[in-house]
Amino acid sequence: MGKSRLDQLQAYHAKYFGAVTATQESLAQALYLETQQQENFVIAVNNGICQALSE
Repeated sequence: MGKSRLDQLQAYHAKYFGAVTATQESLAQALYLETQQQENFVIAVNNGICQALSE
């Protein structure tokens, strides 16, 4: 895994878990949470666009 990818995972971990010690499991959980948040954002934007175009 590249350094930048690990840095990104550590940033996600800090965002969701604060000062908790990072483990492989908690890094995976942080990645999952970030992925879910991004998917929810995409869905919300799509719904907003559809709603705006239907009015």
